[in-house]
Amino acid sequence: MRFLAPVVDVHQDEADGCGPVAGETWRTPLEGGRFVFLLSGTLAATSALGAALDLFHLGEMVLRASSLLLIVAWGGATALVVAYGCRFLDSVVAYSLCGGAKSIDLPDHDSRSAIISLARWILCFFPVPAFLISFAIRCLAARTEFGVVEALILTALSGAAVTCWMLGRLLFAARRELDSLSPFSILTAVRALGWRAVPAVTGVTAACAVHAVLAASALDLFHRTWLAGFVLLWFCWFSAWQCGTYALWTLGIWLHRATRVGGAPGRRIKLSLQAAETGARAALDRTGPSSV
Repeated sequence: MRFLAPVVDVHQDEADGCGPVAGETWRTPLEGGRFVFLLSGTLAATSALGAALDLFHLGEMVLRASSLLLIVAWGGATALVVAYGCRFLDSVVAYSLCGGAKSIDLPDHDSRSAIISLARWILCFFPVPAFLISFAIRCLAARTEFGVVEALILTALSGAAVTCWMLGRLLFAARRELDSLSPFSILTAVRALGWRAVPAVTGVTAACAVHAVLAASALDLFHRTWLAGFVLLWFCWFSAWQCGTYALWTLGIWLHRATRVGGAPGRRIKLSLQAAETGARAALDRTGPSSV
């Protein structure tokens, strides 16, 4: 498997004292906080609408054409909102692969670029994350009851799937080749992370478990007290997007640093930023390499 070296080397700037300091690096994802807050509120509204219309229990509704049309309209609107969130995450991916920049481009009103980002994330879901999720579903389907062991299996496999999904998106953004989504590429990236892969998977798994419980509690509360449930749904979406932002940011920076330091054979991964996001390249052209 061939990996190309990064185009942008920010470590020379860091050595000269021109690179972003640690505080600037970890504050950067917060620059999109207002966008994520509004995005989460919109998703909370669509989720509440779905719960109010009982769209999560489709058994007898799909038989009616009017109900099916309502489901399609609701699903399309929700998918479009999620697409803008994926566009924001793509901007985070591009900047993190540059080694840490001082700003993140927020999505504009162009729905085409948002839909393209959504399609890329869907593509990166295959084959590794989809295999892990399907394996978890098959394991649970073979059991007659859902207990603690089943919950632990589902949580562990879901956390591993989401982590592989993020790694696949990072690799695909860096190389723009379909073989970057192969299990071999994902394993190479995990080996490049080294010991950092353990806290990465653990943190993502814990976040998945917490947000799954929080979302279920919010939907249950919404049927009893709609205002409190809506607020909890908003907080759940906001927390999930922020956690995803920081997870992508951290994994991207770790992968970038793994390309700049030596190590044992098989513990390095070389990423190409030639096909990085347009926003990242434009920002680098405006600011110049010395300010990255």
